[in-house]
Formats: sequence, C-alpha cells, structure tokens
Amino acid sequence: TALLGIMLVVMLTGHAVLPALKLTDLHAAWGLLGWVGLLIIGVAYQVVPMFQMTPAYATRITAWLTPWLFIMLLIWSLTVWWAEDYATWVALAGLAPGLAGFALATLSLQRKRRRRVPDITSQFWRMGMASLLAASSIWLVAQFSPVLSAAAFYPLWLGMLTIVGFAMSVINGMLYKIVPFMVWLHLQSRRPVRGAIPNTKEIIPDKMARRQFRAHVAALALLLCAAVLPNPLVYLAAAAWCASSALLAWNVFWAYRLYCSLTT
Repeated sequence: TALLGIMLVVMLTGHAVLPALKLTDLHAAWGLLGWVGLLIIGVAYQVVPMFQMTPAYATRITAWLTPWLFIMLLIWSLTVWWAEDYATWVALAGLAPGLAGFALATLSLQRKRRRRVPDITSQFWRMGMASLLAASSIWLVAQFSPVLSAAAFYPLWLGMLTIVGFAMSVINGMLYKIVPFMVWLHLQSRRPVRGAIPNTKEIIPDKMARRQFRAHVAALALLLCAAVLPNPLVYLAAAAWCASSALLAWNVFWAYRLYCSLTT
C-alpha cells in the first residue's frame, strides 16, 4: 500500500510511472482489503471470542482465510495489469466470497454468544459485518451488471460500506471495550484512588455509547443515500457524521475525565 502510494506521489511530479487510474484502484484495494481488511480479520480471531463471549473461529478459517485473501489480492493485482479479462473471475472465485464468508462466520458466532445481554460492541460488529457482506455482494453483482458498474454511486457505495460501515464500525465498537478496560486496569494499578473503582460498564455508560451508535447508523444510511441524491442529503449526511464523531470523542473524553477525577 505504501509503495503504491509513493508511486502515485511520483506521478504528481510529472513522471508517468504506470497508468494512473489502474494504480489508484490498486492502491485503494491494497489499502482497504490488504491492510485494513486483513488487519481486522486477524484481530477478530482474538477479540471476538474474548470480548463478545463467543465460541472460537473454526480452525479452517483461522489457518487459511488470511493467506488465501492475500494471495487472491496479489493474483488479482497481477491480472489487472496483464490479463484483465481474468480479473473478474479472480474476484468472483477468491476475494469477494472470502470476505463474505468471514462476515457470515462472525455473525454466526455472535448468535452463539454465551452472554445474551445486549452489548454495544456486538452491535457495532454486526453493523460492520453486514456492511462487509453488502460491499462484497455489490461488488459481485457489478461484475455481471454493466449498468451498476458504470453508475456514479457504485464506487462511492463500495468505499462507504468498506470504510464507514465495516472498518469504522469495528473500530468504534472496540473502543467501547478497550478504553474502559484500560481505564479500569490503570485504576487498579494506581491504588489507593479517590473513591471506589467503577466497573467497565460505568466508565462509559451504555446509554452514551448507544446514542453514538444510532448517530453512526444514521450517518452511514445518509451517506449511501447522498451518493445517489447528493442534494440536499449530502449536508444531512455530513451533519450526522459530525454528530457521530463528536459523540465518540465525548464518550472517550468522559472516560479520561473519570480517570483523572479518581487519580488526581
């Protein structure tokens, strides 16, 4: 991803290294699928069973999915340059089904959670997996539909579902586990502290996290609609996105302020 980005920067100086459009597509693919996608998949093997109280992923998934997706992404990148007619079949046979399979496997594990109490992190992960499944499905359909692949909103939908719907949903969800846990852990090591040490659910209350989750869902829905009908939905989408981001910032700051109040 970094190498492709450097090559694009070199092209801005007037040195034509490779066709700009293909290079841009490859840079986006390696950034979203090869970096962000594989990172989240690798992390999920540990944090989904740990934080969401689910069974472990099947061994065949943890052993083969990540290298399979990496190899498919590499082959797809080569076919884009030298055998473009075969790139569609590589996408159909490898990348999209692999990503969709991961999303379905994660959703299946969440249905088997040992703790049935609603959990905001699980809701963010469900949204992330649903978005990844939707992006994979739209990509597959576009391979057979010239109308969809040529539509102006098609690349925007893929980007929004992958970045906002998939990656950022998962990151938001993990923050609501990691930040309270780290605050609680550091409070334990700083004893004595002022007052009783709150549990993780009290460090960022569920009602605050749920409010941000609703804003995040609304932002994604409005962004997808704005890709089709920009005016005036783009302004509503921007407002919802700013609200979601501001609520997330406030919730994390709330945890930090609580930590400071107990240690200073």
